[in-house]
Amino acid sequence: FLGIVCITLVELLVLLFYLRRIVIKPLLYISNVVNSFREKHFTIRINAIENRADEIGTLSRAFNEMADLIQQYSSELESIVKERTTRLIEAEKLAVLGSLTAGVAHEINTPVGVGLTAATHLNERLATIQKLSNDGKLTRSDFERFLSDASETIGILITNLHRASDFVQSFKQIAVDQNKDDFRTINIREYLGEIIFSLRPKLKKTPHTINLDIPADIFWTGYPGMLSQIITNLIINAIMHAYPDGQAGEITINAYIQNEKLIIQFSDDGCGIPEQDLKKIFEPFYTTKRDSGGSGLGLYIIQNIVSRLGGSISVVSKIKSGTTFTIELPLVVTELVGDENEHTK
Repeated sequence: FLGIVCITLVELLVLLFYLRRIVIKPLLYISNVVNSFREKHFTIRINAIENRADEIGTLSRAFNEMADLIQQYSSELESIVKERTTRLIEAEKLAVLGSLTAGVAHEINTPVGVGLTAATHLNERLATIQKLSNDGKLTRSDFERFLSDASETIGILITNLHRASDFVQSFKQIAVDQNKDDFRTINIREYLGEIIFSLRPKLKKTPHTINLDIPADIFWTGYPGMLSQIITNLIINAIMHAYPDGQAGEITINAYIQNEKLIIQFSDDGCGIPEQDLKKIFEPFYTTKRDSGGSGLGLYIIQNIVSRLGGSISVVSKIKSGTTFTIELPLVVTELVGDENEHTK
């Protein structure tokens, strides 16, 4: 009996060893691979036991085939999402620029219309004087009145043409900057003033005011078009989100130099951002204004541009106490992060 028991125990030990080596250990390995794959390590495969001819080998080969398909679909999906996100970002930029263009066109129409009316009036007065002169009925008082009217009309023409010209020049610089990577040194106060001036048609429709608290001697070397997109999107974002009830607001832009970095602080006194949303505001397509036409790309674009310039952006907000975005940029941008070629100047 004892001999039979000993033989049975030995057989059980051999069987357990066999099961552990042939079944349990491979299954544990497969389980670990599956868990890693579930954590989005899509390149991992079952390599050690896939050539087995039993059920475990069949299971391993089936898993590897499934993993290949999932990795392929994931790569294709990621490529599609990246491409469409890029297109949406470009569309968002063009939409902002298009909105500005429409506003500027409307704004320019006023001084041009006044100038055209003044020029038409002056032409009519000139025709009257010419007729009086040809008929020999031109008197000194008629001529003096004509000179007075002409002087006043020309003054109106010059004023309105200067107004239109200033607007065109300011907007032209901003528009050109937004469509090319022009590397140069700018005066921050003057350049941000031009950006705000180009946004005047949009700002005129709101009760908000924008204050610049920037020393006159701060210069930045980089890509002004990118800076223009950052500030423009921040202003439009504040108008859309910070003042939902239409109350008058005050936006303040500060800038200073610290540790060889340009620090720009963009603050509003609006409704603030809920704490649970602060971690999401820079995510693509996240918006609380989708029903009002918000795309959720504004702040994502800003973060993307800031990152390309080698900088960083952070936000602090409190409900009913406003929001402050702090942007840190290298004082001299030597290259665009993510570009194949360096833009060192």
